[in-house]
Amino acid sequence: MNKQEITTKLATTEASLKRWQTRLKRAAKMVHDLDHRRRRYQLALLSEGRPVVATVKIKKQIETDHMPEAEFEKFVEAKVDPLDIPVVFQRSLKQPVSDAERKKMPLSGREAEAYLKAQSAKVTKRRAKKELTLRPK
Repeated sequence: MNKQEITTKLATTEASLKRWQTRLKRAAKMVHDLDHRRRRYQLALLSEGRPVVATVKIKKQIETDHMPEAEFEKFVEAKVDPLDIPVVFQRSLKQPVSDAERKKMPLSGREAEAYLKAQSAKVTKRRAKKELTLRPK
């Protein structure tokens, strides 16, 4: 067998494998669904004629007595909101940006050229300085 025949057979084998894996996945899902359906029907047969009883979960009561009565009355009289966040933990709010600053256009024209030229000059100086320090003497 030459190289071309092997590659074509490999390609057809991979395509066939992909097709069969898809079929296998669909079949496994269908078997799973049918199994669940069968269980539902079996339960319906077993419970036929019996009264249906709903199950209700009973919640545990939450303990509400955390402080003595005197402290509680002071707390209520002080009208302190327990959900207030202490100042230490509050995030500082950013200053809102004005619409004029938000819509401000970037540099354009000659201003942009001058800015880029200055930046280029800075970079060139920095690179030249770096090369001077890196050269072996």
